[in-house]
Amino acid sequence: MTYHHLANRICIVVAVLTLAIAGCGTAVVPTATPTNAPAGDALRGEQLFNNQIETQYLCNACHSLEAGKVFVGPSLAGVATSAAQRVAGYTAEQYLRESIVQPNAHIVEGYVAGVMPTNIGYQMPAQDLSDLVAYLLTLR
Repeated sequence: MTYHHLANRICIVVAVLTLAIAGCGTAVVPTATPTNAPAGDALRGEQLFNNQIETQYLCNACHSLEAGKVFVGPSLAGVATSAAQRVAGYTAEQYLRESIVQPNAHIVEGYVAGVMPTNIGYQMPAQDLSDLVAYLLTLR
């Protein structure tokens, strides 16, 4: 086996292990939007949020879109604006993406950690995540 083949196999093993860890919800997620993230479709993201496409996400079961209307999770009214101001150095997209994939990374005041499932972002296909974030970015 040549060095090149061995290096390729090692890369494949590392990629598989990374995916396995991500499936467990324990992988470290970069704060920046991945350069290979698919373009988001806000209309489809709205359908995902409102359970008009069959998924297990159930976003609207815990998050309201009305200001002041409290569910289990914080209202997402105006989230595109507030997300851009929540963490220094983060764009709204980075904050929203990280909040879905690592929901305990940034807890909104008045809410507790551990309520949002920590594996939902890891189980979500990349396209669904991009679509959902694209939709949330329309909520100004």
